[in-house]
Amino acid sequence: MWRAGIRKAASSSATACSSMETPSSTPASSGGRARARDASPGGEITGHFHRAFLEGSTITCPAQTLIPRRVMEELGPFIDSGAQDYDYYLRISQRFPVSLHAHSLVRWRYRPDSMSGPSERRHLVWPLDTLPVLRAHAARCNANDRRLIAERVATLTREVAVSACMTGTGKELVHATRFMARLFWARPWPPTALLYLPALWTPPALRGPLARGLRALGWDWRRRPSRRHGYLR
Repeated sequence: MWRAGIRKAASSSATACSSMETPSSTPASSGGRARARDASPGGEITGHFHRAFLEGSTITCPAQTLIPRRVMEELGPFIDSGAQDYDYYLRISQRFPVSLHAHSLVRWRYRPDSMSGPSERRHLVWPLDTLPVLRAHAARCNANDRRLIAERVATLTREVAVSACMTGTGKELVHATRFMARLFWARPWPPTALLYLPALWTPPALRGPLARGLRALGWDWRRRPSRRHGYLR
């Protein structure tokens, strides 16, 4: 619940608070925005963060946000997507300033029956939901932002392919293969998913020699995904 006494900044089109996961306590914002926010008077900053949102959303739960009615009337409804909240943050930040503050006003939890699915597969679900949102948003952006989106799409595609290869063993092999097929459907060219599919079906005992051979050629397919791009929350 939002705590009484915290109001949206007058110059802002949206306000996003920090939050805590239940039962653990994990801040939802990270990186330069969070450091600037925490160092500012009152723990709040307002600015234009569109390019920062293109690099990844640090808003974990939609309940962290307050959006004025006038903004929603101007932007229109949410899209029908697993990442509809992220799409809306991109659309808001492209046209309006956004306020971020450090007060933890909401608690949230993950449920295995949610749209994100079981916890062990969310690192695959989130980027797959994000890819079509980024590609659609590129049509609304200028040339510089489109280049940034293209870089992030390429990185997300590679990282989810790597993650599927690393987790797709045993009972998860079939699920990982399905995710790889969805990845190819979301970004058919260049065919990154098809390049990683043989690695996914390579027996675990042979993956080490295969990885060493690829590294010798300058291609490290086993490099772990990072949190830098905002989908491993």
